[in-house]
Amino acid sequence: MAVLVPTLVIQPIVENAISHGLERKLGHGRLQLHVMEETNSIQIVIADNGVGMNEQVLADVLSGKERKKYRGGGTGIGLQNVRRRFGIYYGEKGSFHITSSPSIGTEVKITIPIQNRMDDGNHDHS
Repeated sequence: MAVLVPTLVIQPIVENAISHGLERKLGHGRLQLHVMEETNSIQIVIADNGVGMNEQVLADVLSGKERKKYRGGGTGIGLQNVRRRFGIYYGEKGSFHITSSPSIGTEVKITIPIQNRMDDGNHDHS
């Protein structure tokens, strides 16, 4: 079994959770990272109980339409780059979903396909 995780996918999401979700939260913050093996994939879930985003802010951040700074200081460029990089590596085989609610937090679910060693293109057929 081989699972290819592109560089700079998980780290920027964790950094965003801390700098945009948890630093502005009053009280104790929580950041969780779970990795689970499923039948044909690995699921990575990064969740925080930070300030969260409403649907419009999340849509704007993900679409790249607006480059204005949001409450938390970000423009969404980091998430757009992560999603673009993820799409280049996995196309339709993987998934990248973000859900968020104000005052509740944000959750990022990443599904990465497991490649069978026979299908990874790195074996010798001679």
